[in-house]
Order: sequence, then structure tokens, then C-alpha cells
Amino acid sequence: MAHTTNNISAPVSIYDVQQVLGIGGNGDLGALIAHGNINMWSRHKPVAYPSVKQIGFGDSDGSNEAKTVNYGIHPGRVTINDEGIETSDVTDLFEMAEFDWQYTKPTGGSQQPFRLTDFKGYSHDAVPFIVVEGVGDISINTAKHGALYVRATLDPGNSYENLQSYDFAGSLVDLSDWFLTVMLNDRFYRAPAHITDADAGSEVEINLGGFATGHTYPMYVFLGRYLTTGGQVENRCKGCMKLPTASRWNQFPVNVSVYYNSQEGGGGVPDARDNVWILPQLGFESLGWKVLDSVTEDGDAPVKYRFINNNRSLVMKLKLQNTGSTVGQFTTGSFRAANVESGVNTTPELMYVSDTQDGTFDPVTSFEVPAGTMTNPGVKYVIVVFTQADGIPFMKGTSGAEEVYFYIKGHREFYDTLNYRYGAAPAWEQTT
Repeated sequence: MAHTTNNISAPVSIYDVQQVLGIGGNGDLGALIAHGNINMWSRHKPVAYPSVKQIGFGDSDGSNEAKTVNYGIHPGRVTINDEGIETSDVTDLFEMAEFDWQYTKPTGGSQQPFRLTDFKGYSHDAVPFIVVEGVGDISINTAKHGALYVRATLDPGNSYENLQSYDFAGSLVDLSDWFLTVMLNDRFYRAPAHITDADAGSEVEINLGGFATGHTYPMYVFLGRYLTTGGQVENRCKGCMKLPTASRWNQFPVNVSVYYNSQEGGGGVPDARDNVWILPQLGFESLGWKVLDSVTEDGDAPVKYRFINNNRSLVMKLKLQNTGSTVGQFTTGSFRAANVESGVNTTPELMYVSDTQDGTFDPVTSFEVPAGTMTNPGVKYVIVVFTQADGIPFMKGTSGAEEVYFYIKGHREFYDTLNYRYGAAPAWEQTT
């Protein structure tokens, strides 16, 4: 007899199997094989194959009769529709027990004889061929993260003990046609390559630009087939196969809570040491300010800029100059920004003020700009942060241009348009 706590090796005895499975009994092989403690994800385990002789499992023995019967396992109900499946189809499938992967054990007799040798190499700790990382519900702060990444470990463990995704290619279930897929917020997102491509098929990126903060979304992760346009974001896909589910692995749906917290996201006051003001920036990272103009009583700012980045907040740095004899009164309601594309029109969520450019910026809801003259204006340095309105982010966060208007209510000093587009490299560029 030969076994360790969780593995069985040759020569195999009934006692070895009982000890590793943690069960008792009278030594009946059929009862052992029918027992529910067998880990279906082990490469080596009893399978329904018509031979009384020892069979191979594609390891050092060379032969692989077990592959012809898909190693005894197969997905449950698989849905394929060339016209595309709806998100409601997926939620319905996840409620069905027969949607889970199944393990077909031999039942005895000449066509499905019991073989004790099928347990040679059995691993009680084997895991499914694909395991999505992370367990449980997710909370994500869009001030810190512009995207949600769903990652999976493909082919974990060694191939002697664990089945691998490529073991199924060309057999009864060909996984080379399937993508790791996420359904979230009524959209489908997929990995760039099939799951059998370990380098590119194990991660799905979900841009959070279209997600309202303060909301919780159920997330489903499964294998999708033939997505409609070949892109990585789809309205529908053509096939749905559930991930192998066992114990703590791949238990979906989970909840994704989207929220916004600038301080937690490393936000607060952006770098205020630059020389010239009225300097737009998106997000809270110091990505470099470009000159737009400084505010004077009769000035205007004809220069336009567009910003290349995926952040969804708009941060404006203002140098307010008062050349009049009356103190200027400002509140958060004095400033406003409107995004033509997203339809969000809002006042700042946060506002910070300092008497000097390099001073300490304190959070305020109102402030005054001292009176002055043309040669010696009163000055106040202000940072305003526009994030969202009614849970809708200020920037959409999807590809394309976004036209943004910023203005100071009741003051003639400043009015201009910022053209915003998304791209790979964070930068401002001047436009006409």
C-alpha cells in the first residue's frame, strides 16, 4: 500500500483510498468509487472506460485512454446561440444546478468496470483547471482605480495531479474556443485571447467610466464563446459555459460596490507649486500642468487644451486676482463645470484655498478674494475638484472625445472650453 495524507501512489490498496478520502467501509470498491468525497478535479480518478485493464491518464505512463472520456468530467448545461445570448440568459443559467460541471463515475459491468488502479496518482488537493483570483464581494474606489481587473490562474499546480485547460482541447469539450468572460452592468467583457492561451487569456479589464458610484452591481464570471464583434466589450456573446465550481472556487455572482473617496484614493490637494494658474488637470496625480491663462477682471482665455488619460475627475487650479475695491465673495456654488458628452453639470465636490501659491491649502466651502488695484491686485489661490453629480462620474471614462465647459458664476473673468479625449499616454496638448 502507498499513500500520503492527500495523495495515492502505486501499489494502490482499498485501505489507501479509504484513508485519503477519509471514509470507512467494508472494502467494497464500488462503494468507494460512488462516494462523494472523490475530488473530481484530480487528473487520476475512476472514469467510465470500457476496459478491465489499467488505463492511462496522459502522464508518465504514456497512454491516455482517460482523455477519450474527458477524464470523467464535463460542463453541465452549455448555452450556445448564434444570434447572441442576453444577460438575462446568463443570470437564469447561474440559478440552475445542472449548469455546474459534472463528474460521471463508472457504474460497473463490462462497459464501465471498476478499476482500483484509476486511483494511482489521485490527489485529494487538486484544484480546477481555472481559478478566478479573490474570494467574495468587491469594493472599488474610482478615485484610486480607473478599471477593475478580473484575473484567473490557468492550469494551477503540476500537470501530474491537476488537469490543465489544454487537456480538453480536441476532446469531448474543446476549451480552445472559449474566453474568460465577465458580465457586469449588463455588458460582457472578455480576455484578449482564449483561455488556453495562458499569457493573454487569464485577465479581463473593465473600464469603470460608465459605472455610477454609490451602486452595487452583481458580477458573473464564466466562459464565453464567439463574442459578437470580436472586441473585448460586447452587448451580447454567443455562448456561456460555467467555470468549474468547487468548495471556495469560482463562486459567482459576487457583488461589486463602486464608490468614490478622494482621500482614500491618495487625493486631497494636487501639487500646487506650479507657476501659472487656471491649470486644468484630471484625477489626483501630478501629471504636469499646462498654462491656460490667469484670471483678471477683463481677461479671457482663448487657449484650449485636451487631456489624454482615463481618470474621471476634473481638477482646476485657479489664481484669482481682484483689481476692484470690493472684496470678492466665492462659494463652491460660484464655480461650475459642465460635461457636454456625459451630461453632468456640477459644482465642486472639494475646494481648497491658500493665500500663496506655495502655502498650505485648506479645505473650505467659501472664501474671499481681497480688494486690490490694477497694479497690486488681491490674490487667492484655489483648487476646485469636480467628481460627480447624483452618482454619475464627471467624465464618462469611455473612448472618445468629451467637451467640457468651466466657468465662474457671476464673474466675467474666465470662460473657456476644454476638449477632452481618451488615450494611452497621460498628457495635455494644445488645440485650436
